[in-house]
Amino acid sequence: MATISDDDRSWAIYAHAAGLLVFTNVPYANLIATFLIWLRVKRSDEMPFARAHAAAAFNFQATYSLVVTVGSIAMLGLFLGHRDTFEASALDRAWLLRGLGLYAILTLANVVLSIIGAIAASDLRAARSFVAIPFVAASR
Repeated sequence: MATISDDDRSWAIYAHAAGLLVFTNVPYANLIATFLIWLRVKRSDEMPFARAHAAAAFNFQATYSLVVTVGSIAMLGLFLGHRDTFEASALDRAWLLRGLGLYAILTLANVVLSIIGAIAASDLRAARSFVAIPFVAASR
């Protein structure tokens, strides 16, 4: 196994830690940051470890962002939908609460899995995508 430089290791950690930007007021900051890190390391021959971790982190953040966006649009449609009767209004509120609870669970999972990925990169373990659509590949 080739040795992994400190720079390679640091960029791998940054890629996963960028997922914590989900708590900023900038929409999709987690996705943008992981994409920029992946762009930074994808062509570097000296950073194969960071390239693999950046691809895994971006794929995970892209999947998370896609699920949250589609879910938010669906929640908005349910909430703004049939508002003409009391029963429909109560049903909308119940689904809105379920949707917000699911959003909270997804965001907590994003934070936990981002931290686990950063720890794995720090311990020089191989990159692993937990649940992610493979949008980008780790190889050049």
